[in-house]
Formats: sequence, structure tokens, C-alpha cells
Amino acid sequence: MEIRIDYPGFGFTYFTMEPKEQEALHSHNHYQISIPITAESQIQLNQTTHSVQPFQSILAMPGESHRHASIKEETAILLLSVYHTPLKRAFQEMNLDIDSVLQKHTMIGNNAELFRFYQNLLSSISAHAAFPFQDEEKEILLARLVAEGIMMGQSRGSYPPSGSWSTRDDMLKVKNYIDTHFRSPMTLEDLTEYSHISKYHLIRRFKEVTGFPPLQYLQAQRLQYARILLTSTKDGILEIALSSGFGSLSSFQRSFKQRYGCSPRAFRQTEANSKL
Repeated sequence: MEIRIDYPGFGFTYFTMEPKEQEALHSHNHYQISIPITAESQIQLNQTTHSVQPFQSILAMPGESHRHASIKEETAILLLSVYHTPLKRAFQEMNLDIDSVLQKHTMIGNNAELFRFYQNLLSSISAHAAFPFQDEEKEILLARLVAEGIMMGQSRGSYPPSGSWSTRDDMLKVKNYIDTHFRSPMTLEDLTEYSHISKYHLIRRFKEVTGFPPLQYLQAQRLQYARILLTSTKDGILEIALSSGFGSLSSFQRSFKQRYGCSPRAFRQTEANSKL
């Protein structure tokens, strides 16, 4: 059985394979994501064969030779075809360059939204139902979910989908890490390494939980600590800047003025005058 539906920027195919059936090697001019649905299958990309469990996903690049093979059981496979332009646009929204990200084929990560999208695709196929989106909305939605999944796969690549990477507890652990180490040098890359979460997902989920992007929250903690030092010590402005985690006096002064509307020195003087 095979069902195929095509749209301007993407399409999908649902088909079944008999036990131990194997396709001929072939390639396409688009990105193709393969998702076994009912049983483990083998997917060959160029000269490498991958064993892929149900609802795992693997990406074949344009022009890359590949084929699917069932093992012991009949296998149902869902194929998503995504063209370069919408996927490039999705990566640009994430401030990423598609060519840098997709240097080679990639396992798609355990993105809960993408997982649900797969399930909705299957439901639509089974019911022969129309998608509840206009064509352009379909294209944008799929491209964004695929881009997120690719970044998640490069960050962790763990299966099966569990959603554990983006739970509230995980974000609170990141928050606690910032609270404990904000006085030390810290970058977004440091936080992604600590959390094993892609930059895109970390920024989005951290903001959902705390109300702030990670680096904005980090800066707020540093400024709050600096404010305490300004009113409770006689330390110099530079010393306070470095003690609070800022890399330079200029960055501290700029950030402080943006947050409080005055320079650190003026703030200290105002606070001192108010106590007279």
C-alpha cells in the first residue's frame, strides 16, 4: 500500500514493506526524512546502514543515495519530503545557516512536537482528511518542526521520544546553575553543554518557564548582585563589575544604565544620599 500527497514546498508518503523487502538505491532533489512506524527497519545512506526504531527519524540529503529495508516484520514507513527554500527559511528564523547545520545526514532528535506532528500525519492519512492549514501554513509549520528536530538530533540524538529534554525540572536545573555560577564567565554554549539541549530549544523553553531568555536572566542576576555591592561595600566600580561576572567595565556600565536608567556611580551616590 502507498499513499502520496504533495504540496508546493513539501510532501509526504506512507507505504508498507513486506518482511525482508528491500528497495533499490535511489536519491532525490529534496531533503527526505524517513520514519518507520510499526517495526524496526534498516535505512542505508550511501555506504552506511542504520537500524531505525519506530518513530525514530533519519534525514537523507538532496542527492544522497539511500534505500529502505524491512527486517523480520511488515514495516510501515512515513516519508516527509522537504525542499530547500522553506527549510532554509526555518533555519534563518533560528539565526542559523542551513549549510553549516546540514553538513551530513543527521538523526532527527526527540522533539515532542515533531513526534505529535508525525502522529497527526498518520491520523490524517488514515481518515483521508484534509490538513487544517492553508498550503503556506503547512509548509512553514513542517519546516519549523523539522528544523527544530534536526537541531535536537545534533544536540542529543536520543530515542525514543520522551520529552524529558524540555521539562520544567530541566529548565529549573539550568536556572539553578545560573544562580550558582553567574559570577563566573558563562556563554549560551556553556549552558547548552550543561543541559544537553540545543540553543534554540533552550532559549524557548527557558523563557517559557522563567519569563526570560537564559542570557537575559544571567545578566539580571549579575546586575542585582552588583547593585547589592554598590550599596553595601566601598569597592571600586571596576572591581564590582568583575566580581559580578561582567567581562569589562564598559559592558557593566552599559548594561547597568539600560536596566536602571543611570550609571553605577550615580546609583551609588543616590542611594547614599537617601540614607542621610
